[in-house]
Amino acid sequence: MLSSSPFFRLVYLVGMIVLNTSSLAAEFNVVNGSTKIIENQVFVDAQIHYQFSDVAKEALENGVPITIIVYLQMKADNSWFWQPYLVKTTLNYQLRYRPLTESYQVWDRTTNEKETFETFEAAKEQLGNIRNILLIEQSQMVKGTKYKIEIKAALDIEALPLPLRPLAYVSSSWKLSSQWYHWILAF
Repeated sequence: MLSSSPFFRLVYLVGMIVLNTSSLAAEFNVVNGSTKIIENQVFVDAQIHYQFSDVAKEALENGVPITIIVYLQMKADNSWFWQPYLVKTTLNYQLRYRPLTESYQVWDRTTNEKETFETFEAAKEQLGNIRNILLIEQSQMVKGTKYKIEIKAALDIEALPLPLRPLAYVSSSWKLSSQWYHWILAF
């Protein structure tokens, strides 16, 4: 019988590894978001919890940098879906493992700031602390309007090394993203 041949068992095993379901517990979750106004500017703070799949963590520890994109957008709460966003921006972060120092580095590619951490957990914690991000000048807002602010985090598959991308596109272990988290800002 063909299906019991060693070749087909090997193909089946490789397929199961590629379509690994170890990512069931892996997820990104925006826990909270808030705004504050300082000197006529609106700033955003948010907390994101990152739970990486075993496959993504193993790749990281083998030298593959992991890029996270945080999407941030704002529009009038009562606007129609075809109306443009008042603000639509992205924040770009990269997480790296440094084997010589056995440390993790979080690189904010928007500000070009880098921080190093001894543990993976500490690096994830810092990665999830979104603080003092300038959203908009108050002068661009209309008094008496409510605004809907949305934030979402996702692993950027396009930033992975080229040989890894085909597997990442078909494996749930790499499709890591949060749901949109939103709140209302009354101005």
